[in-house]
Amino acid sequence: VGVEDSSTFAWALQERFPWFNIKNYAAPGYAPIHAYIRLGDLISRKEIPKVVILNYSHTHDDTNTLPRRTRASIVSFNNLDNLGFVNNSKFPFARIQGDSLIMEYLSFDSFYTEWPLKRQSALIHFLDERYNDWEERLNDSHEVSKLIVAKIADLCTRHNITFVVSGISRHELTSDMLTFCENQGILNTDISVGLPQDNRYRIHEKDGHPNELAHRE
Repeated sequence: VGVEDSSTFAWALQERFPWFNIKNYAAPGYAPIHAYIRLGDLISRKEIPKVVILNYSHTHDDTNTLPRRTRASIVSFNNLDNLGFVNNSKFPFARIQGDSLIMEYLSFDSFYTEWPLKRQSALIHFLDERYNDWEERLNDSHEVSKLIVAKIADLCTRHNITFVVSGISRHELTSDMLTFCENQGILNTDISVGLPQDNRYRIHEKDGHPNELAHRE
């Protein structure tokens, strides 16, 4: 997001290690749940990589579980630039049920309903935000992310794939994920270079995505 393909760190890695064939499967809005689905699809087609590097940020947690606030954000992208794409899509999400991780798909027609008068009333807007806060806590999104990462690790182990989790945001939840990986015997590293707090590395002061300098470092 926000930089040319040739400025991404995946491109830089390919130039530094030309004897590897590096493929960047990142896409805007993707999270570990999408990586898990994509890896399973690659394996089913016998396209088994030697190494999988999963870039993890604490901001991915809610994308894995699709709480109401995240669904509202996705709805905002259903515009003339991509007419029909969002509302014809099905969105994967995961939840914890007992000791198990359940993965399902949510269609756009049951996706999000804005509260009446939210755009006109400060009180309703405030109540809507507090409701979203409460619902996010119920989703236990960070624990869901850990279970998805564990599933990716298991998939890699079963197919002799080296698996690495790299933390790309400087945040206590990202640190907790890397600690979880360490305890599970999953290779991990912190490449956050001060993101998202340090404006030197952001594409814009209001957008925490890494700029060209961050990718290079």
